[in-house]
Amino acid sequence: MAQAVCDWERFRPLSDRMTARAFSGAEQDPGKVLPMADQISHHDWSGTPLGSHRQWPQSLRTIVDMMLASGHAICLAWGPEQTFLYNNAYAPFLGARHPQALGRPFAEVWPDVWADIEPLVTRVFGGETVTFQAMPLVMTRNGYAEDTWWDFSYSPVHDETGEISGLLNIASDATPRILAERERDTATEKLRVSESVARANFERVQLALGAGAIIGTWFWDIGADSFTIDEPFARAIGLDPALGREGIPLSQIVETVHPDDQAGLADAIGKVVARGGHYAHQYRVRRLDGHYYWLEANGRVDRAPDGTPTMFQGVLIDIEERRASEDALARSEATWRTVFETLREGFILGQLIRDASGYVIDWRYEAVNDAWHDIIGIPRGTAAGRTVRELLPGIEDEWVNEFARVVETGQSARFTRRVGTLDRWYDGVAQSIGDDRFTVIFMDVTDRIKRDRRQAALLTLADELRGRSDLETIVTAAASCMADGLEVDRVGSGIVNLREDTIDVRSDWCEPGMPSAVGRHAFSSYGSYLADLRRGDIVAVDDIYEDARTSGRHGEFDAIQTRSFLDLPISFDGRLYAVVFAHSRTLHPWTDGERQFVEQVSDRVRVALARQRMEDAQRALTQEMSHRMKNMLAMVQAIATQTLRQAHTREEAREAISSRLLALARAQDILTRTNFSEADVREVVEAAIAPHRLAGERVAMSGPRADLSAQQALGLSLAIHELGTNAAKYGALSNETGRIEMIWDVADGGFKFHWIETGGPLVIVPKRRGFGSKLIERIVASYFDGEGHIEFDPAGICFTLTGSLVQPVNALKT
Repeated sequence: MAQAVCDWERFRPLSDRMTARAFSGAEQDPGKVLPMADQISHHDWSGTPLGSHRQWPQSLRTIVDMMLASGHAICLAWGPEQTFLYNNAYAPFLGARHPQALGRPFAEVWPDVWADIEPLVTRVFGGETVTFQAMPLVMTRNGYAEDTWWDFSYSPVHDETGEISGLLNIASDATPRILAERERDTATEKLRVSESVARANFERVQLALGAGAIIGTWFWDIGADSFTIDEPFARAIGLDPALGREGIPLSQIVETVHPDDQAGLADAIGKVVARGGHYAHQYRVRRLDGHYYWLEANGRVDRAPDGTPTMFQGVLIDIEERRASEDALARSEATWRTVFETLREGFILGQLIRDASGYVIDWRYEAVNDAWHDIIGIPRGTAAGRTVRELLPGIEDEWVNEFARVVETGQSARFTRRVGTLDRWYDGVAQSIGDDRFTVIFMDVTDRIKRDRRQAALLTLADELRGRSDLETIVTAAASCMADGLEVDRVGSGIVNLREDTIDVRSDWCEPGMPSAVGRHAFSSYGSYLADLRRGDIVAVDDIYEDARTSGRHGEFDAIQTRSFLDLPISFDGRLYAVVFAHSRTLHPWTDGERQFVEQVSDRVRVALARQRMEDAQRALTQEMSHRMKNMLAMVQAIATQTLRQAHTREEAREAISSRLLALARAQDILTRTNFSEADVREVVEAAIAPHRLAGERVAMSGPRADLSAQQALGLSLAIHELGTNAAKYGALSNETGRIEMIWDVADGGFKFHWIETGGPLVIVPKRRGFGSKLIERIVASYFDGEGHIEFDPAGICFTLTGSLVQPVNALKT
């Protein structure tokens, strides 16, 4: 029984095991929470509908093993009460409900979202698989309402009977992704608005300038250093208008300029005075309210014929709003760039490429973010300006055609598609932005696609195995499951001949160009891994050239174009029966996910084989019980019929039938203890003579050990009963001195039994032979395919039975 208990300790990482050990000592901190392997192992399940975990069905043990071993967040609802179990990765999703959620009904664990998920749970227990992306749920798991989004898959789990007993949930918290998408959308909208405002402000400034919307003018007599300004100019820079009319030195004007801008202004003035001509410069000035505002000065320096600068005149423009718009635009662009570069999703800004007829033949990368390079695996700085067909030669046409449809229809499109040259799957959204340009936001979902594919394959396998009874069909179903769940070039199965150490491959599934491996193959030609398969170990070889078990036999693998392979042994009653294999023509390091998938296939096959053995045993037991019952009823009928026919009184008939049926029952007790198979002759004799055993040595028996069939045991019991009853009434046991000796012998399959009475009253040959004599000499003898003979010796009755221990075919006929 101890071996049947799940070894959940092995599913905890070292750090968890160290924590668990710390909890077991005297210094245990009651505030710490054990890892889920310990939680499940230590939980008092006797108070739950599941009962003690030592009595859990194998199907529940297997799915809990898988759940605890997984790094993905998984929970399980099992049984009619939907008792809740979960692994370490799922625990954070529960918030403050962990660890109290363990062992509670599913509905009690999630009361806040039960109205949303109950219809889905009902569908799953009805046989459906339900998958959702970014399902919104308002949760109160931490004592307050919070908006969350979830990616999850609900799948039904079958027990040993094939019935749906559980729900398996593989979940992922999509909340960070959704919030990031919303933040990105908000930032994008702010950027759009900022750009629009900036354009509008710029246009207003241009219109103002074009219409002469000037806030002031100046005239500077350079030689006299007299700076005259009009009243609006004076107010714009915070000076008394009277001073401006009288003329002030340039230095007094510069004093109103922001200290950080004074050096730049002086430099710009110096340069234009030195060269003459047009002047434009922006700076901040302090107004009467004490604040600084942006202005732009536009003017011109005139020079004398000898080149001497004479005067500098111009206009002043208020650009405060324009600068505010430019600053906002700059901040918006910086924010957009930050979002662009920090996105975990890949981003593409692309433009269609058309041929002379206008047909889209390719598209060019205008910009990508860092995440794009990380996801695709192409060095940074190598994408912009190149086309998708240049970067990814051989890429499927649909990657061009779909983005062309997005641009031409203006309708966004969601896609989940594989890039064959990269052997990766991507999920994303493409949107048109006009002028044959589009954007794409996407993420790598290869692991999710493969996981979903394997899960679907396992569900199909469960359906295929339900009701299957022959071993070869189970092997074929396992091979089909591996073909559906693995991306390889060849999958097949073969029956193993251990006497010859060969495998007969009867069928396989091959990718185009991959040769079939159907035929007989010697294991020794391919390496030294047969011993691993015999032990029941899965053999996974990443590279036949490097693995020690196959490195010297690559010629045989080259002939069937195999570089990597994985073999799943299928054993029955401890004997290797078949192998299901997966082959790759190129180097294929087997991932943990692939190995776990094959182990899950193996688990389901073992469950199916165990169910088959159980069903076979049940059928055999049913047939055996039916057979025994018919024989027993036939014997009872014969005893009753013959006894009633020869009895003189009803009381005599009742007593005879009762004693004979009791003898039959005692023999039946012996057969029950031996599972209705065989019984030792000594045990049968002792049980049959027991009612007549007296003190002393008046009954003796001797003979070797020998196994009697069920019918022979019943027959010999009845014979001894008849002889013993007669001896007690009329023979050796009817006085104080008589003796009985029973002797048997076995030689060359033959069986001989002797009953010898001595010391009793004088034996008189009966005038009429009753049913007892017929039972002993004819019916019982037929069970041994032999003869029975009663000798009425005056000194004592002797009975001799000779025959075979092999029960004859017609032994049931009386």
